[in-house]
Amino acid sequence: MTGQAKTTPVEALRAEAGVCSYETVSNRLCVRAHEKAARLPADHPKNLALCGSNQHSTAYKGPAGVMRQLDYLILFHQS
Repeated sequence: MTGQAKTTPVEALRAEAGVCSYETVSNRLCVRAHEKAARLPADHPKNLALCGSNQHSTAYKGPAGVMRQLDYLILFHQS
C-alpha cells in the first residue's frame, strides 16, 4: 500500500520522491559509458567499438537504433 490514489500522476510522485525515470537512468548510463570509452587508449576494445573500427573482430557495434539514440544523447548533452 502506497497511500496514493490510483490515478496519481507518476511524474508527480517521482518528482516528490526525487527518483528519476528508468529512461533517464538508462540515458545517463549510456552517456557515461560513451565518455569512458572515449577516454580509453585507442587500441582498447571499447574505444574501437565506439569509433566503429574494424581492427578488432569482437568489437561491439550495437544495433543501429541504439547507436542513433546514443548519438542523439551525446549531441543533446553537449549543447
